Amino acid sequence: MQFRPIPRPIRIVLKWQVIATAGLTLAAAIPWGMNGAISAALGGAVNIVAGGVYGWRAAQGEAGTAGEALRTIFRAEGIKVLLIIVGLWLVLSSYRDIVHVAFFASFVVTVAVFAAAIAVRDVDEHKTPRPAGDEETNRRRTAWPPITRTPRSTSATTSHSFRRARDSGR
Repeated sequence: MQFRPIPRPIRIVLKWQVIATAGLTLAAAIPWGMNGAISAALGGAVNIVAGGVYGWRAAQGEAGTAGEALRTIFRAEGIKVLLIIVGLWLVLSSYRDIVHVAFFASFVVTVAVFAAAIAVRDVDEHKTPRPAGDEETNRRRTAWPPITRTPRSTSATTSHSFRRARDSGR
């Protein structure tokens, strides 16, 4: 098995989760002191660990077909849910001085931040979107003039047809 890095959108969202957790940890320290800060940090840590493992597992899948991609994502999601349940159980059963408000507020905020991963674009190092689909689809997307499956109208009213007619000497 070849190990691949965690995808860029997941890495960015994990950074957002760390920032949100740090902010909530500092905010919880003001009214509840050290126990509030630790509780908020643990609430965020549960989701950060689960999200990191999710991203790692999703990156390891071989997605040759849509079914394989779905299978990989469902496995990664299952592992994430299992880690969240185990993490919640471990924290709630072992940390006796937990401040529930701080813990669950941090937990819920980091869940919401992870849901924002869909808004992060996956771009390559040149800041261009990564191609999706097969080569024929990508060729149609990047070709100019656009290549379509149906023939274009030959009327001279469109600017493209007008330019083609002008350049051919008509």
